[in-house]
Amino acid sequence: MKKRTQTIAFAIPDRTNFVLGAMALSLVVVYVLLMATTIFFATLETQLARGIDNSRARIHFLETEYYGVIAKIDSTDPYSVGLVAPSKIEYVVEARMPGLSFSR
Repeated sequence: MKKRTQTIAFAIPDRTNFVLGAMALSLVVVYVLLMATTIFFATLETQLARGIDNSRARIHFLETEYYGVIAKIDSTDPYSVGLVAPSKIEYVVEARMPGLSFSR
């Protein structure tokens, strides 16, 4: 006995093909946009990191220059520039700032 195979063909409406194609195209477009956004933010993050490194280098240069000047000032003999020791040392008594309260 021979077996008969029957194939049943399901007809997919044209509208379904259109909707599935549009969804696939929209997913591809969203994927490309997300990739572009990722690349943009990665580039921005790299530029910001480079800017921070440049700022740190500038701060390091300024600090080195500042500490060099301070070292020069510290090594200067005060008597050679005309400074003399004070003859009398007095301390100022703390004065209270005026406030709204009479409490002491």
